[in-house]
Amino acid sequence: MLLSQHLRSAEYGSYATNQAFITISDWVQLFRSDGHFQDDANYNHLAVFVHEYLHYLHNFSTVSGFVDFLTWVRLARLFTHTVGLDGKSRGSDVLSEAQRRELRQLRLWQRSLNGDIRPAEPMFAGVADNRLRMVAVEQRALNIDLPGDPLNVPDVELKIGLVDGPEETVVRFGMIALLEGLALEVDRVVAGGPAGVPGPLDDVPAFPYRLARKVLRHMSGQEFPTEIFIRVSLLALCSAAPAQRFLEIATQLAGASEVTIKDIVAKIEEADRSKRNGAIDAVLTHDLPTVIGCFAGRGKISVGAELFNRNFRFYLVKRQSEPFFDLDAFLPTINPDQLSKLLQTSPPCPLLQKEVANADDERTPVFWFGEFEAGLDANQAEEGLGTLQGFLTFMATHVRGDIFEPTDRLPLRGCRYFACCGAPFRDEHPDLCMTRPWSSFDPQTNAHCWYGSGVAAARGRTDL
Repeated sequence: MLLSQHLRSAEYGSYATNQAFITISDWVQLFRSDGHFQDDANYNHLAVFVHEYLHYLHNFSTVSGFVDFLTWVRLARLFTHTVGLDGKSRGSDVLSEAQRRELRQLRLWQRSLNGDIRPAEPMFAGVADNRLRMVAVEQRALNIDLPGDPLNVPDVELKIGLVDGPEETVVRFGMIALLEGLALEVDRVVAGGPAGVPGPLDDVPAFPYRLARKVLRHMSGQEFPTEIFIRVSLLALCSAAPAQRFLEIATQLAGASEVTIKDIVAKIEEADRSKRNGAIDAVLTHDLPTVIGCFAGRGKISVGAELFNRNFRFYLVKRQSEPFFDLDAFLPTINPDQLSKLLQTSPPCPLLQKEVANADDERTPVFWFGEFEAGLDANQAEEGLGTLQGFLTFMATHVRGDIFEPTDRLPLRGCRYFACCGAPFRDEHPDLCMTRPWSSFDPQTNAHCWYGSGVAAARGRTDL
């Protein structure tokens, strides 16, 4: 299979952003029944897992990853004001005008932070890297008017065109392009196996995988090796404005020679260190406790939030002392045994490997990499994290543009936990689990699956 075909499909692997959940398909033959890596693991398959695991790491170990999580928690707080005791959202129409304005501003902030995952113009979607040309890079300031916390954030737009035509379009450049570009370059190195020779890139789609590369080339005037691109991307992701910081560093690299480039990046990292560590300290001492405090007293979900709290603290502190710990772990190469040791010494990350075609398929357990801290019950932790994931999934399902859709108007979609679920509702109503998983919530009982527990935690109104 061509790499481009693999990257155009979500079926081989995915990471649920801000939910600490990796899904890998049966195509990826990596794991034994006990969840450990096979001794003869295929390095192309290992690369798929590494790609998604990097998304998990950067969600919890970078300032921009935390800021993205913060925006979703603030959205969730608004969302609970639309959900009645029956577990159904009435949509954003039931919010006050001030709340609807806050919703619009949060969505604007998210779009500026993340950028576009694909261009709006169909002719540019799926275009290979070698068919795309950069025309211009533009920055502007956005005023995000949040209650008691007005922000001025940079917004970066790219004007792009096709090399074989006059057509042009504009896309937002942000965190998604950096995350995907970085993960792609590392997974290609992993795919090269013990020799450390990167796997082929063939006709990789430019969006979102090669966009950051094109921007770096456009701003600096030259091409750089994988290690330099990854270092620049990581330094940018450790900022609350990653796109702007990426442009600044790229500009500093203009004219750098092959001999001096590593020294220049090292000096940029050194100059950034105090500001970066200060930003992380602010997250750890103020922002993170505030965000996690939003879930206090809400039952199982507060346990899941505490796991997130520990993940953020572990990885952000590690980023302070080892700014390129992930780069050092995966380059110049890594084998299954080394990866197993890395996972065993890190906070637990759940992974599900299963494609479910129908309700009769055999269930697959969730594998947990890493160890739970002493004093934390593993079953309670799993229930708590599943509830938090279910809550955030339920909320995100309602987000349409700048509004929350009412539950009764949601499109059909399946539950990501269907393959591993052992709840009675799954056996009794598999059709609902695979089309309307929020129906698993029953206000007359306290016994729910992960998704149903997430719906229960979302209820915030007694008058709807």
